[in-house]
Amino acid sequence: MKLDERNKSIDFINNLNLRHIVIGAEPLPETMRPERARRKCLETLLPILEKQYDITQLFMESRNTKQDLLEINFIQGIRSRGFISSLNYQLLPGDSDARLWIPDQILGAVGADDWRGLPVKNVEQYMITLE
Repeated sequence: MKLDERNKSIDFINNLNLRHIVIGAEPLPETMRPERARRKCLETLLPILEKQYDITQLFMESRNTKQDLLEINFIQGIRSRGFISSLNYQLLPGDSDARLWIPDQILGAVGADDWRGLPVKNVEQYMITLE
């Protein structure tokens, strides 16, 4: 995505006046797979959404059948361990709703070196340490 396209997308997202929550994880040990890091971030994010923001329905972008099944099992597991109780989730194809693209745009604006400095409104960032 070109810089002017990035700026336009962030301007558009800012005009929606949404709140964005970004969970960052570091460091990513060489022995840790990205999927494990993703699950650790979800383990932090989902209780925040449910308990601090009273979110009861979450729509997430579907990835592929195997990853979706792992994600469903993981979310059921954190529910059974009491991390969340009333948060429902649904995995949807990325092309089914353009709103599913917003997290990628925000994450890009917040985390990528060449996006730094873009003025993203209403972002709360949490950092977790991976072990």
